[in-house]
Amino acid sequence: MKLIKTAIFLLIFVSVLVLVEFLSFLDLPINLRKNFMYECKENTIQKDEKKYIIDPLLGWTYSKNNALIDEKTNCQLLVSNVKCENPIIIYVSGGSSSDLLFESQNWVHSFKNICEQNNLCVRIYIAAIGGYSSGQELLKLISNLNYINPTIHISYTGANETENPSYASNYEQFVFQQITNPNIYGFMPNFKSVISKNKESVEINVIEPIDYYTFWKNNMENMYGISISKDYKFYGILQPVLGFGNTSTLEVNKEAFYYHNWIDNKAFYPQAKNLCTQKDYLYDFTYALDEFNTNPFVDDCHLSDVQYQNKIAELIFETIKIELVK
Repeated sequence: MKLIKTAIFLLIFVSVLVLVEFLSFLDLPINLRKNFMYECKENTIQKDEKKYIIDPLLGWTYSKNNALIDEKTNCQLLVSNVKCENPIIIYVSGGSSSDLLFESQNWVHSFKNICEQNNLCVRIYIAAIGGYSSGQELLKLISNLNYINPTIHISYTGANETENPSYASNYEQFVFQQITNPNIYGFMPNFKSVISKNKESVEINVIEPIDYYTFWKNNMENMYGISISKDYKFYGILQPVLGFGNTSTLEVNKEAFYYHNWIDNKAFYPQAKNLCTQKDYLYDFTYALDEFNTNPFVDDCHLSDVQYQNKIAELIFETIKIELVK
């Protein structure tokens, strides 16, 4: 009888512990869990080769195992087949829409082909990484300028601005918290913290996000200011997203994983579009694909076919052509 009572007590005790741990996990901010799980499960390709690795400044960056990576700048590097002694150095920043590891036949790839067709000798450094906001663009630019002197900087941006308008990403803070206070993560964190002999932990300063528009505007102005001081040309391209141009009347199901991006962009994009009319270094591309008279997106911002990528590349080439043919 005593054995049965003991077993029941232990069962209840363990059940309560598991329940407390589960509830504490639910209390973690959803986007932190989402980013952490995404990094653990999705950021690998064939043969377990890592696409991205942790970066202390940017949160994450390219793995140097990838063939296209330039080791000094940690940028993807495309070199045109047109040979010359002094190539035009083009620096491209942004998120997954310009990341060759996300889409190998994206607009940057098409842009290089157009340059070759026009007998232009170019060297393209792609600093665009999936998930990057304009804040990470700015930080990576500052770091990369120690190694390269671009002729032209193209920022293809907009779609990631509402995710986390801060210079310290949610993922970055989550990883640092794991390192400095490991008891609060992993298996049975609350129980571990109770029995742990080490009661000390390192406090992490949580960075409060800035409003979407102010964050993007400040970063565009800062990147433009750097281009003036370093004597190169800056082009800020506000990329097309679902909900503008000929997709303005489309509705998104609330169950779609990108529903919140679609909603947030409705608040952010009109302000960004207006700024494009005021700054001669900013260009509104939200109507760039209207001639196709169809929905070119597979989600809130990624394009469904190479014909759309080619069109974006053509328009960007025409926009910056005056600098290319000097």
